[in-house]
Amino acid sequence: MKPLLDFGSVRRASGWLLTFLFLVCALHVAAQQPASVPTGLDATTQLDRLPLLRHDVWFHAVGSEDVTGGNDDGFMATFSDQYLENGRYVLLDAHGPACVVFSWTSRIDVINSNRMNFDGELTIETTANGKPQRQVLPFSDFYQGNHKPFLSPLVRNEIEGQGAASNFVPICSEDGIKISTDKGGTMLFYNIYYDTYSRGTPLKPYSENMDVQPALERWKAIGQPFDSRPSKTTTVKVDLPAQSTVPLWTSSEPGTVSAIYLKLGKMSDYALRHIRIEAYWDGQFLPAVNSPIGPFFGTGYWVVPDPPGAKPRYGLGPIKIAGESGRVRLGRIATRALPVGLNNDGAFYNFFPMPYFRSARFELVNDSDIPVSQVEVSVQSIAAQPAPSSAYFHALWREENPTVPHRDYTVLETRGHGHYVGAVLIFSSVNYNPAKQNEIQRWYLEGDARFYIDGNRTLVDASTGSEDYYHGGWYDVWTVDKVISAPVTGSPVHDIDSQDHTVGYRFHLADAVPYYRSFRFAMEHGPEGNLPSNYSSTAFYYQVDAPVLDLTDRFALDDAQSKQSHAYTSKQVVWQGCRYLPFEGDRQILFTKAYREDAKKGTHEALAEALHQCGERVMGPVEFTVSLLPSNSGIKLRRVLDYSPPDVPGQESNHRPHPLIAAAESAHVFVDGADAGEWYTAPRHARLAWLEDDFEIPAKFTAGKKQVKIRIEPAPGTSWSAYEYRVYSYRIQP
Repeated sequence: MKPLLDFGSVRRASGWLLTFLFLVCALHVAAQQPASVPTGLDATTQLDRLPLLRHDVWFHAVGSEDVTGGNDDGFMATFSDQYLENGRYVLLDAHGPACVVFSWTSRIDVINSNRMNFDGELTIETTANGKPQRQVLPFSDFYQGNHKPFLSPLVRNEIEGQGAASNFVPICSEDGIKISTDKGGTMLFYNIYYDTYSRGTPLKPYSENMDVQPALERWKAIGQPFDSRPSKTTTVKVDLPAQSTVPLWTSSEPGTVSAIYLKLGKMSDYALRHIRIEAYWDGQFLPAVNSPIGPFFGTGYWVVPDPPGAKPRYGLGPIKIAGESGRVRLGRIATRALPVGLNNDGAFYNFFPMPYFRSARFELVNDSDIPVSQVEVSVQSIAAQPAPSSAYFHALWREENPTVPHRDYTVLETRGHGHYVGAVLIFSSVNYNPAKQNEIQRWYLEGDARFYIDGNRTLVDASTGSEDYYHGGWYDVWTVDKVISAPVTGSPVHDIDSQDHTVGYRFHLADAVPYYRSFRFAMEHGPEGNLPSNYSSTAFYYQVDAPVLDLTDRFALDDAQSKQSHAYTSKQVVWQGCRYLPFEGDRQILFTKAYREDAKKGTHEALAEALHQCGERVMGPVEFTVSLLPSNSGIKLRRVLDYSPPDVPGQESNHRPHPLIAAAESAHVFVDGADAGEWYTAPRHARLAWLEDDFEIPAKFTAGKKQVKIRIEPAPGTSWSAYEYRVYSYRIQP
């Protein structure tokens, strides 16, 4: 007779039940875990996490930009390094946890030989598992796209990139990154973007053996949405009467738009320019998305692509290069980028994830006097609550026609907490002369791209020229100037009608630019920012409108009362004085020219372009107290200093010595007696300009405090300069 109760079966059933309950609990806990922002290689693959707000990460850039405000961005190699060290040219010197997220270089002599000059070697120094790492490789291997781990399509060589090469393979380090080369010389242009992080941020250190295959596969997956979760597709076909607004799609529950497809019954120039797409999230009064459909989907205002068998069109030329004559070939191709583009079936796509928490709606607006019919739109949406740390997607279009001399064109200026993820840029002439086709008429593309982050008046140089920002290298050089489309960069349109038009795009997917207070992206037009042109653009960014970084204190060293109220003291003062200097940017060149004329004539015209401040340089400790938000999650300490002391000779000269480098400044910062780390300002090219330099202090030193005492101790044998200090408090996020 069997027992009434089989204890073995009970044990087995209990085991299965416990396992089931454990899995349910584990899944519930996992579902409650906040989504993390990917870093390093993960940032190249986890593109569905683009909406997540960044914390404790800061964007920087170095490059070969002319620090005087002129246009010698690499032609004579005057600024083609940060400084020289033991005969080596140091391209980057960053301290603390950091990741290089992008690098770009052009070393082609297009004038004389049309030969690529990626000779010499490159040295990469990082830290992994607490140990210094050093890799030496041929400079060419870093950019050719066939040397592991620097492989295509993360890497694009100079033949594919209009005479410039780019590399998106991340180089992360637990503590510091230094990149240097043994070869200098003329025609060396470069830019390096890098992020720095709070100490303790988990980073996967760079290794020459790291597996980049998932990243390569993701970057080859053109035409696939970033968010692959199951979605619902809603398709509508609408007609757009002249001067009309037509609703497309609405949702009254939380979700994420993962893809938008749009197909015109007949593609036309006026439709690409005058049909706008608008999107509203969670009952917003103003649209977060407001852009003509052309740039919203990655192109300009001209029908793409050129039809098969179209007659070749040419621009500048003929000009002779390396003994051969040729002309710049014009053209229009379809954009095929990761986030936006045109499919082979004629449907445009946009794959930026667009989260919303309560509701969403899309509209099409026809602001022209011409009706447009047979517009088909498909919206793919995912019905799931977005991660709480998700920001709203924005796409903002603007235009200046013509641009204003010595005032940079603003691609985006915004206030809040978010991150910039790219732009489509349309550059057009305003005075093209077809009778001068053998003369360069796109000089406006000499203008640099400039970022201003969190109210810092010192710009972050994002390129050595406009075409360099979207990873070209040389425009109007017939051997390399061509229309191209790549995963995150391209120039799909260069054409001439009554004017000369160029469309470029640059998307910051793995190198998003975070900001906590404000962000401005400005584009110089011309080598000195004074060439009239017609610029328009659509900027893409994620943002919540409330800033999380507040100015809570400041004091200037030329204000005796302010110094006293902040209990400011300093020791071993080696210099005190006042200076009139500009900040770098659109009007710096006016100061530089006036300063040189003043030196000849004994006049003071440069003062009109300068800011007056007084400060000091010390070799001993500095102490002061500052006020904070008690509910802070850390603070940003910002100082104003001069890029180089006034006793560095030659920086104001037309024929400045080379190299002319201001020494590094290094100091340890103590907060209420606790060591908060090293404040390091790398050696830099001397220039007549103010510099605002930031130091981040984590919450463990400041949380719950209304006031702290700061002590700055310069490294032995070094000096420390300051004219003003500002304190910004990070707000605790709910």
